[in-house]
Amino acid sequence: MRLLQMALLLMLTTLPATSQSVADTQWVGGVVPHHLLVADEIERFWQEAYQRSAADIIILIGPDHDNLGRNVVSTRDDKVTYSDHSITTHLPYIAEFFRGATVVPMVMRSDGTKQQILQLAHSLRSQYQGHN
Repeated sequence: MRLLQMALLLMLTTLPATSQSVADTQWVGGVVPHHLLVADEIERFWQEAYQRSAADIIILIGPDHDNLGRNVVSTRDDKVTYSDHSITTHLPYIAEFFRGATVVPMVMRSDGTKQQILQLAHSLRSQYQGHN
């Protein structure tokens, strides 16, 4: 199932530190291409994201183009994550616009099932819900 044809960016951002409740967590997301043929569009996305949000955690999910990951989802602990251009294309933009933000990169093989994608979404929501 080829559900991820483009890099999916999910940015997690929070309201000011004075607001501590889970309800104050704001998720912002976008679908962004990862080929430099459209570098102007990629840069425009990151500029607009920066203007709208002061994200301190950026969750970047892209396709594992060659299905090299040992698992359906590979994380920053797996070297395949940093070798796929679906992730590496975005890193300079994130470094420029979101200095100091934590990047949580992941790549997903094309044989991932809908259930596995839903489990990933649930896991991310649980892990970052109420993030300050």
